[in-house]
Amino acid sequence: MQTSVPGLSRLRLSSWMIAFALCFSTAVGGDEPRFIDHSLLVAPEYPVTWPSAPFPDFQITHQRTIGPDSANNIDSLLIDGNTGTQLDVPPHSVTRPDLKRPKSGPLGLAYIDKIEAWQFVGEAYVIDVRDLLDQAPKGSSPLVRREHVEHFEMRHRKLQFGDVVLFRSDYSDRYYRPFPAGSRYIADILDRKWTAVSRARRVIGEPVISDDLYPPCLSAAGIERNPNQHMNGVNLKPLLSETDELPRASLFWVLAFAPLQ
Repeated sequence: MQTSVPGLSRLRLSSWMIAFALCFSTAVGGDEPRFIDHSLLVAPEYPVTWPSAPFPDFQITHQRTIGPDSANNIDSLLIDGNTGTQLDVPPHSVTRPDLKRPKSGPLGLAYIDKIEAWQFVGEAYVIDVRDLLDQAPKGSSPLVRREHVEHFEMRHRKLQFGDVVLFRSDYSDRYYRPFPAGSRYIADILDRKWTAVSRARRVIGEPVISDDLYPPCLSAAGIERNPNQHMNGVNLKPLLSETDELPRASLFWVLAFAPLQ
C-alpha cells in the first residue's frame, strides 16, 4: 500500500502531501503492527521528478562496475529535492507569525532544521479516501474533507496532536508506472488538460510575468484567491480557452539591483 499522491495544492488528494518514508502501521481490527516502506521507486524511467522547469529530470550515470577496473559499483546521481518520496514542512503553506496573515502561526517557523527524524517513524493511522480516486474533472483534485476524518474517528478513536496520519488514496498504486504510462501520474494533469482548455499547443503573443503562474494553479485546483495573499498576477486560463488578451492595461516590474526612481 502506497499513500503518496500527486496534486496541485495543500489539503488536496495530490502531490504536496507530506510523505512518510517509513511508518509503523497501527494494529486495527486485531492485525499485528508491521513496518511498511512508503517510499516510491526512484528510477529514470519513472515519473519521479516534478515535470516542469526549473526541476531537472532524475538521472543516474553508471561510472564503474565491479570488474577488472573497479572493486565497487560507482554511480553518479543528478537528483532534485522534489524527486520521489520527499519531506515537506509547515512553512510551505503556513506563514511566519510576524507576518500576521490569515495563515500565520508558530508552525510557520518549523523549517527543515527544526523537524526531527523520529517524527516520520512511528505508529500510523490510515484514513481511507479511496472513494475520491478519479472522482474529479481533468486537472482537478477532490478535497479530503472533514467527514473522512470524522468517519475514521467514529470507528476507532479521536486523533490527537502528534499522531501520524496517512490518507490512503491508492493513486500511486494505480498511476505510478514506467513511461509512457507514467505521464498520467503528474505530467498529464499539468499539461493544460483542464476541462475548459480547447487551445492547447497554441502560440500566443500576450506578455506575461512569473507572478501570473500562481493564479491559474489556484484556478486549476478549484481554490479561491485570497486578497490578502494573492495580490499579484492574473489568471492565464482565459488565454488557453477563449481569448488572446489578458484583462490588464499595463505590466510593471522592478529590475533586480536597479535603483528605484
